[in-house]
Amino acid sequence: MMTASLPFFDGHNDTLLKMLIYGEKPDRFFAESSDLHISLHKAEQGNLVGGLFAICVPPPELSSGGKEKLKNKTGLNRTRRFQPIGYRHAYDITLKVLRQFFEIKRLSGNKIRIIKSSNDLVEAIENRQFSLVIHFEGAEQIDASMENLEIFYEKGLRSLGIVWSRPNIFGKGVEIRFPGSPNNGEGLTVLGMELVKACNKLGIMVDLSHMTENGFWDVARVTDAPLVASHSCVHNLCNSTRNLTDIQLEAIGESNGLVGVNFAVQFLREDGEKVLDTPAMEIARHIAYIAGKIGPRHVAIGSDFDGATIPNEIGDASGLQNLATALRQTGFNDEELAMISHKNWIRVLKETWRA
Repeated sequence: MMTASLPFFDGHNDTLLKMLIYGEKPDRFFAESSDLHISLHKAEQGNLVGGLFAICVPPPELSSGGKEKLKNKTGLNRTRRFQPIGYRHAYDITLKVLRQFFEIKRLSGNKIRIIKSSNDLVEAIENRQFSLVIHFEGAEQIDASMENLEIFYEKGLRSLGIVWSRPNIFGKGVEIRFPGSPNNGEGLTVLGMELVKACNKLGIMVDLSHMTENGFWDVARVTDAPLVASHSCVHNLCNSTRNLTDIQLEAIGESNGLVGVNFAVQFLREDGEKVLDTPAMEIARHIAYIAGKIGPRHVAIGSDFDGATIPNEIGDASGLQNLATALRQTGFNDEELAMISHKNWIRVLKETWRA
C-alpha cells in the first residue's frame, strides 16, 4: 500500500537570491524545467506547501548576475570570512527582490499566497495555495533608527535573521569554519539588542542561524519569543561553526522554540566534506538527534535549497518524499512526522507572530 505524501513547510531557502544572481525573471518560478531547487512545479511534485523565502543581499560584485559568481557564494571553503556591505546597496537590492515576491504572487493567479499571519498560513495550506513568507537573512537593509522596520513589516516581513555570516551594525555573524566552535566572535551590539525588542513588539520572528554563540545568548537574554534557528544542524554530529551545541539546543527546547535542519551536506557530515552522494538518512540523523534531545515538537526542516549543496537523494524540492521515507525508517510515527514536516513551523510562527 502506498504511503500518503507528507506535506513539508520549509524554514529556509535562497531561491530568490539565486534568481537575482542568475538574472531570472519571476515567471521562471513557474517553469517545469529549471535550475532552481524550488519552483512551483517541483514544490507540487515533492508536496512542499511553502516556506520562508530569504532575502539575503549579495555583495555588489555578485549582484550583477552570473552562475560562476554564485558558486563563489554557495561553494564555501572550510574557512570563509565575508566583508560588511553598505546600507544603500542592501536597501536597493531588498526592494528589487520584494518586487520579485509580489510579481511571482501576481503571476500565479491564486496559486501562491504571501503569508502575513498564522491564519493566512493555515488557510493557504488547507486551500492548497503555495505559501511565501518574507524573511531577511541579515539586517543590512534596516537603518540605524529602525524607522523602516515597520514599513517592511507592512510589506510582509515576518522573519529576520539579524546577521548573515558577516558583521553589520547590529552584530557579528559566525565565521564559517570546519572544524570549529560557534563561539568564535562577538555577539549583538546595543543596536542589535534593540532590534530584537522591536521585532518582538511587531511580531517578527528572530532567526538565530548564522549568529555566533555569543549572539545566540544575547538574543536569549532579551527576547520574549521562542528561540528559532531556521536552518542549522547539530554541532555534536558535524563540528561546523554553523551548527548548534547541545546547550543551545536545550535552550531552544526550553523556550518552546524550533530548529529547522539544514540540508547542506557540509553541515551534515562528520567529515564536513561536500559529497553529493551523502544519503538523505544524514538529514534524518540530525533530526532524530534533536528530537531525542529536546523532543520532536522542536525540530523541523530548513533546507537551504538554492543556497547549498544538497544530497543527490533529495536533489531539489521534488525529492522531499525521499526524506519522508528516511524519517519513517528512523522510527518516527505519523503524528511526529506531521509535526516535523509542517506542524511545528505553524505552531512556532503562530506563537512568534502573536496571532
